[in-house]
This record gives sequence, C-alpha cells and structure tokens, in this order.
Amino acid sequence: MTISLEQVQTTTLLGIRFWDPAREAQITDGLTVTVTPVAAPYPSPVTAFRTASGIYAFQGIAGLRALEHGPATSTSPPFTLRYQLQVTDAQQRFLPTVADIELPLSYRGLYRPGATGSPPDEDDDAATRFYLFSAPTRTPPPGLAVVRAQLYDQLANGPAAFALLEVQTPLGLWFGLSAANGSAAVILPYPTFTRSLENGSPPPLVAQQQWPLTVRIYYEPAVQSFSNGQAVPDLGSIRRQQQAQSFATAEGPPANEQTGQLIFETETHLATAGLSHLLVAPASSP
Repeated sequence: MTISLEQVQTTTLLGIRFWDPAREAQITDGLTVTVTPVAAPYPSPVTAFRTASGIYAFQGIAGLRALEHGPATSTSPPFTLRYQLQVTDAQQRFLPTVADIELPLSYRGLYRPGATGSPPDEDDDAATRFYLFSAPTRTPPPGLAVVRAQLYDQLANGPAAFALLEVQTPLGLWFGLSAANGSAAVILPYPTFTRSLENGSPPPLVAQQQWPLTVRIYYEPAVQSFSNGQAVPDLGSIRRQQQAQSFATAEGPPANEQTGQLIFETETHLATAGLSHLLVAPASSP
C-alpha cells in the first residue's frame, strides 16, 4: 500500500526584532506583542511567539491566513490590510508602544520600521531594529548614564504626556518619551573619557569626567493620535510632533533647547529653576 503524504507550507508574514537603544542590544524576553485588524467588525488580536533567536513572530493573523499557507513567491502582495501593533513589557523596562502597520509587507524578511516606498536594503541590519523607549521607572543598567525630567505643560497646567525627548552628547543622539504623568528617562552610554588636556595637564579623575549635553523636546498634543481606545498614542503621531519650547526659568524667555553637563555616575535632572519639573510650551502654542 502506498501512502501519499501532503506537504503543508506555512509562511510567517511578520517578524519583529525589538531593540534596546540604551544597551545597544536586542530585547529577547519579557514582551507581549499583539497585532489586531483595525477594520474588522470583531477584531481578534494575535499574540506573537518568540523564536530561538529572540524574534517576535506571528502566525494566524486574521485576514492573512490564505497568504500564510500559500506559496511565498510573490514580492508584490495583491492587497494590504491595516493592523494595530501593541507592545507591553511585563518587566516594566519599557513604555507601552502602539503602532499602525500594513500587512502583508511589501518586502521579505524582518519588519523594518522606517521602510517606505522602494524595497529596503536587505543587508541593512540596523533597519530591522524596532526601538522601544525606556520607562521612567527603569533602573539604568550598570555603566550607563540617565537624563531624567518631569515635563509640565505650562498652557494646559498639567503633565506634558508623550513628549519626545532628544538628548545630544558628543557621542550622538538619544531619545526618550515621557509617560502619561510627564515623567521621562533617557538612558544612554557615556561619551569617550578625556585622556589628556590640550595644555598637557593630566586628565580629570574618572569621577570628575563630564561632557556637554543638549536636550530638545518635541511636544504637540494636537498631533497625538489615539486609536481604538488606547491609552498610548500611535508611534507615528509621536514622531510627527514638532519642537516645543522649554523654560530655564519660570519668567522666561522660552528656549528651543536646554543645555547642561553630563557628569559621570551622577543622574542629570532637567528642571526649571526653583521647580521640581521642567515647564514646556507645546509646539502649536502662540
């Protein structure tokens, strides 16, 4: 008797590599990641499973099951559907993230957060990093610096929620996000230590090493978009916020950026003089 075996091929249409910018390392555990169809009358979320390499991958996505079990030969999907991606961290290292995503992807491989239009370069490993923002309650990993702020909306007389912080040091740019209560923490590596001074004098002691610091804030509540009753705005709308102004003193004048010093093994706290918080004026304010 001859037994005929049927071969079934399943394609994973979405895989995401989450990245911790503070440690410059992949996040391989502790996350719950779901995708939910936006237009479905009874949306059914699908939870990602974690692969051996720490990628969060999906199967059984509503509306795409036929493609998952079909031939993976086409590079031009016949249609795309809109989904909502949600990310939460059971260990509370990172803030929750909500993002809109269209599936199936127009390219093969891992999801590339910045990919639009033409096919992305498949050899660009950095393009597959989905960065998450550190939670303000996160304990900085050993050997890393932290810049903290409690942002306060001067016009709304309340917390400046979901403002994007840009921290610039001699090493580069680092980003953070304020939580719903206005609290934010940007965790970043220290720049290169000074080994000698221009006049030939010995370098400062390790504990006395410091570097210039510039902070810019992007905050525009009118642009923040909340969908499907989410408590967190869509990531795309967070990134679209325009630059706000902040106050070194309550009397002003407002400035586009704040400057200071990043000191080794000392937390940097941004605040308006005499206050425990930093006053911020939204980008759309007069």
